[in-house]
Amino acid sequence: MRRPIVYIFFAFTSGIWLAFHLSIWVVIVLSLLFIVASYILKKRTILFLLCLVLVGASYFSIRDSKVSPLEPFEGEIVDIRGCVESVQDMGRYYRLIVKSNLFSHEDIAYEVNKKIIINLSGKTDLNPQGLAGKDIEVSGKVSLPSGQRNPGLFDYKLYLKTRNIYTIVNAYFSNLEVLGTDNRLMYYLGQLKNNFSVNLDSRIKSESKGLLFGMLFGDKTLIDDNLYETFQRNGTSHILAVSGIHVGIVYLYLSKIFSNRKSVICSVIVMGLLFIYCALALFSPSVIRAVTMIGLHILAKHLHLRYDLVSSASFSALLMLIYNPYNLFNVGFQLSYLAVFSLGFFLPLVNSKIDKLNNNIISKILKIFAPVF
Repeated sequence: MRRPIVYIFFAFTSGIWLAFHLSIWVVIVLSLLFIVASYILKKRTILFLLCLVLVGASYFSIRDSKVSPLEPFEGEIVDIRGCVESVQDMGRYYRLIVKSNLFSHEDIAYEVNKKIIINLSGKTDLNPQGLAGKDIEVSGKVSLPSGQRNPGLFDYKLYLKTRNIYTIVNAYFSNLEVLGTDNRLMYYLGQLKNNFSVNLDSRIKSESKGLLFGMLFGDKTLIDDNLYETFQRNGTSHILAVSGIHVGIVYLYLSKIFSNRKSVICSVIVMGLLFIYCALALFSPSVIRAVTMIGLHILAKHLHLRYDLVSSASFSALLMLIYNPYNLFNVGFQLSYLAVFSLGFFLPLVNSKIDKLNNNIISKILKIFAPVF
């Protein structure tokens, strides 16, 4: 079997997709029927892949059955304690992504190991952007994200699940207490981003700053709504989303800085810096995909192995789905891997057709534009 990891990825992904759209028992019965048929016909490869479909469906079903400990307390006031992973200025309020480890309700403490959105409003003397990496305690009302209200429209609840978030807490700054610095890496990264933002305020207009933050970090909260709608109408809003090309550019410059050295130390430093950029871009799926694939490319060079684009993409996607199977339903995940698989499968075909042309000049021009098409 050529490129076995590709088949493994697609089989595992098919199981997740089937379990999402069908009852898990329907998937199990169908899978077992096909597994028995494959065993009788001695189709070992198909038997193996069908087993992976069943594994993918079961894995998604198990993850989907788990609920956040906070869900039963919808509408109730709870005290949340955890580490702030990121802070976003939403205009009228600040949105904090907090990795919570403990919450209490009516003096009863509960353990929780989930990410929570905390929306903070009101006046404060604190610098909200400086809360990243801080250990905080806040009192607020629990709410659950709304699902898909109409067929085919945006499902906010599903979107948050792709980010491992299940609950929202609405609170005021007056009920917030900073306990100390829990995650120093996230704190320093938050300070780096905040200092960069402050320095930009004195150098460029707020409109330009919002565009720059969108292109560098994928943070569109600083962009005026009317301006963002203009980008959407023009079909150019994709430049405001951090993608693999951003990581590729960063990697290109880092490679030049280290003069393309192949030492293990240089490779570790490069991957460390790419991880920092990944954190600044809030770990968007396309950035994680690009960083993982670059890491595999570097590893292949050190091990003197041939690097395969499609296999690398499949492996990185499989890792992301094992970490969180809901990633499959993230639009950024879908478009990012669709682009890579398109390049991996169809570009060699197109290039082979172009090579058959007798005109070298036209062939070179077509090869430049082939990846774009």
